[in-house]
Amino acid sequence: MKKLLGIVVLGLLLSGNAYAENCPEDMKPEGYDQTLKSFVEEVHGSYFVPEESYKFGLEIQEAVKNKDLKKLLSLIKHDLISGPKMSFFDGKTFDEAFTESFRSTILSTKPGCVPIGVDKGFILGNGQIWYDRVDYNMFDLREDLKKYKWFSELPNIEQIKAVRDFETIYGPWSITRITQTK
Repeated sequence: MKKLLGIVVLGLLLSGNAYAENCPEDMKPEGYDQTLKSFVEEVHGSYFVPEESYKFGLEIQEAVKNKDLKKLLSLIKHDLISGPKMSFFDGKTFDEAFTESFRSTILSTKPGCVPIGVDKGFILGNGQIWYDRVDYNMFDLREDLKKYKWFSELPNIEQIKAVRDFETIYGPWSITRITQTK
């Protein structure tokens, strides 16, 4: 029994190390003197786990590699910030929507552990695909509450007071931009 318990504990310890093998906490982001862990905590307020961003990038690449348009589109949780309307993809195959150049560029880049730019996005290729965690903030909450009569009848200032202390929460990973299609 002790031997079995030892194997289970060892397995858990090893799987914990494998979790951050692509984005180790002690890695130093390019151009910074601090570790990845402190960079994420201090600069980005811990809104993401670097290894999760890396793995989501791999998931996107897998869909692109397999030319699986349905899978790729399932990774888009809301309308794209920039790129085609979702209706653009209706009735199309992967090859009808994207060029081979798009595919090879996406597959030739390594997913990132650190976001690019001020909007906290991650990119594949030369920015052909951007992805990030979906955020839900006080303005989103206010819009959602407006569907209730009691809330919609409040003056604007009262609506804002009701949601002002709501902290942004981050949801699932999502593709946010696709900047190149056929």
